[in-house]
Amino acid sequence: MNYQYRVTKYNPDLASYDEWTAISDVGNSYSGIEFTFQEYKRVESTYVDAVFSFMKAEKVESIILSDLWNGFDYSDKELTLAEGKDFQNDSLKRVIQLILREEVGGQLTSKKGMFVHFGSDYYIYIGISNNYPEVISSIRSSGLYVESFKSPYLESE
Repeated sequence: MNYQYRVTKYNPDLASYDEWTAISDVGNSYSGIEFTFQEYKRVESTYVDAVFSFMKAEKVESIILSDLWNGFDYSDKELTLAEGKDFQNDSLKRVIQLILREEVGGQLTSKKGMFVHFGSDYYIYIGISNNYPEVISSIRSSGLYVESFKSPYLESE
């Protein structure tokens, strides 16, 4: 992909963070403020929106799940997770949420080559074929940071 980004809630200009890094941190306090599930869902929603914004710009309608890890045996009658399965709309939103919540693991790739890689500590890496300054600006206005950054999860090229 010609353009790769790291999308995160962390300000890259700060040397250290006193912030939550996972859903398991709900109930803990950071900088004297209790981290609530409501705040978690707000931030999670900005990440989901960021993925969908890049997908829309790239004209990607569905995305394929790969490197599926389901070590906690997650199951849902309404959502079947399988390696190589295509997801879109609400089912894709749910897959992204499950990965961000560390209930399952996986990476996403479109047939057009766009990718979404999920790292530890609530980092995501997105690869796209074109530059979309308006999308990046919109994501930044939601409170996330977008930096040019090669995904550490790419296989050797």
